[in-house]
Amino acid sequence: MAVLSACAAETLLLPLNWSEQGSHVLAATDLAYGADARQTLDVYRPEGAQQAPVMVFWYGGSWQQGSKDYYRFVGQSLARRGFVAILPDYRLAPDHPFPAFVEDAASAVRWARDHAEKFGGDPNRIYISGHSAGGHSALMLALDPQYLDVVGLAPSDLAGVVSLAGPTGLENLRGEALKGVFPRAIPDDPFSPVALAVRHAEMAPPILLMIGLDDDVVYASSVARLADAIRSGGGSVTVKAYPAVGHIGLMLGFAPPFEGISRAVDDLARLAGL
Repeated sequence: MAVLSACAAETLLLPLNWSEQGSHVLAATDLAYGADARQTLDVYRPEGAQQAPVMVFWYGGSWQQGSKDYYRFVGQSLARRGFVAILPDYRLAPDHPFPAFVEDAASAVRWARDHAEKFGGDPNRIYISGHSAGGHSALMLALDPQYLDVVGLAPSDLAGVVSLAGPTGLENLRGEALKGVFPRAIPDDPFSPVALAVRHAEMAPPILLMIGLDDDVVYASSVARLADAIRSGGGSVTVKAYPAVGHIGLMLGFAPPFEGISRAVDDLARLAGL
């Protein structure tokens, strides 16, 4: 229930979009990357961007709710730091249970690769990231090559992966609050980043795991165990833990009024050399 409650609270992020935004950020919204009404995305880019790194970001919402419209402040923040930022919507459970949302994530990366240059981005420097459920999707693409393979890509085509408080597979993802997200007929391992890391981390790009030390939804100890599994699988991983930051608070640092609360966006930019 904690997962659902925390992700539902992400609607409280909407006021962050009311903050004054930079005038040198350009936005293109509601671009289709698939046929479903939920398969659209927004692109934010610095004015005059050329060969800029691309960051695809998926929001949270327990895989059951949410909208890219809540996260305009994230797109703006990433673009101000030099990224071409892509924020997709995706199909939601229970109508579209696992693995539909991961398949959508792969399709969005394919779109980013194919369209990066049009928006001043570098198709060879595509990073993927996400918060909460969105961080889980980013980890799934990094640690299970089957999803990118379907769209003609591989984890090695990614420049890096960032999970902001993404579930690791050690949480209770079978709980009543998530009923209908992960079908009972599917065993746990196919949607557990910890289990997948041991087998596939060697093929993954560098992974950055971010977690607030006051997060009571995804615990720092679970993230540490995922980092150990990635290392055991031969992968490269860095963990950034932020004192006095909770599950939703991790996102506040992307909004101008709260940039001092967490340095997540700065650490994310450093990953791409910005």
